[in-house]
Amino acid sequence: CDIEFIRKRQDQIKVLIDNEELMAHLKENLSNFRNVESLLKISCITPADDAEKALQTNIQMALLLKNCLEAVKPLALVIVDATSPSFETSRQLLSSTIFNDIIEKIDNVIQPNIHENRLAKKFFQYLYTVKAGVNETVDFLRQIYAESIDKINDYVEDLTQSTLLPLKIVHTVKLGYHMVLRNPNSPNAPPHFDFIYRKGINTYLTTAELMTMNEKVQFIANDIIRISNSILCENLLAVAKEVDFIYYLVSIVIEFDILQALAEVSM
Repeated sequence: CDIEFIRKRQDQIKVLIDNEELMAHLKENLSNFRNVESLLKISCITPADDAEKALQTNIQMALLLKNCLEAVKPLALVIVDATSPSFETSRQLLSSTIFNDIIEKIDNVIQPNIHENRLAKKFFQYLYTVKAGVNETVDFLRQIYAESIDKINDYVEDLTQSTLLPLKIVHTVKLGYHMVLRNPNSPNAPPHFDFIYRKGINTYLTTAELMTMNEKVQFIANDIIRISNSILCENLLAVAKEVDFIYYLVSIVIEFDILQALAEVSM
């Protein structure tokens, strides 16, 4: 019912219709803002009882925010060509340096390209979410974790040599570190081995000593995840102080999406 709002929108649509190249670039750049409405939840970041689940949520939020903010500058360059005064407010916001400041805050904490390796299990990505040098305790725990894994590998290698069985170390989130016997023609495992389950030609095994070592590793991993989640929460809460800019950005992206769709229909 606001006549000025209607006139402004009509003017913006006319600008896009008169400049098909501008509209094409706008559509292309808007595709970089995926799931942007989820940023509205950034002011609701809270630690959870399940640290691993909370860390996963916080990683997704931080990376979503970073990806959206990295798309701001290209979008701002597109809107420069929209010379109508009706785009002036949007131009001013998109040219703000606050978005680069937020990206820098995220980059100072999160390991770059944490999700780039799709083959890496999420569990290990969680252990290395926080960059080295950010927190001394996390760095120390990672060192202890790596040393503990080396001891497990050495232990399984010794078992392989002493039993003459083709044993391999494997890891799952549910069972942690255990062994797999891949050769179906191998003799039965010695009595001190504990049978876990069989799948196809593979037999999965463990020992009392390996279970003890595994519990230690899991305990260290849980501490790393818990502290990492706390660090990421603090980081996101600091970023959320600029929530007005983030909300305004979301509204502009949604508004541009509507304008671009209406311009296409209007043509």
